[in-house]
Amino acid sequence: MTWIKVYDLANDKDYIHLVQQAAIRWIKESGDAEQDRPLIGSPEWWKTVESGELESHWVTGTIRRPVWTGMNDFPEVEVQEESGNISLWPRRGDVTEYSKGRGIRIRWVAQKRVKPIEDMAEEMTVVIEV
Repeated sequence: MTWIKVYDLANDKDYIHLVQQAAIRWIKESGDAEQDRPLIGSPEWWKTVESGELESHWVTGTIRRPVWTGMNDFPEVEVQEESGNISLWPRRGDVTEYSKGRGIRIRWVAQKRVKPIEDMAEEMTVVIEV
């Protein structure tokens, strides 16, 4: 099968900027100068991904259906993984590329949150490429 890359975090400068600015704002507001990890999308962060220090994973499967979540304003995709599990992922890049029945591969990392959020996991999922 030939794969077409529809999203690459390295090229998503707007998203990287927003995430980095939110992290910097939280660090300043909280006075937490103890942040011991690089900001998402920074050259240092990419080094941790490529070296395996921040381990990346792949999900491979078939698109069950594209969905809108939140207040019907956030594009996600339901994936039937090769293992049979069903998972939900954000649709990054051109949301029209996520069609029912199409094969999909998603590379992702689990990133520790800069700001703890009550009732949420300590780590967040960051999609690197689709």
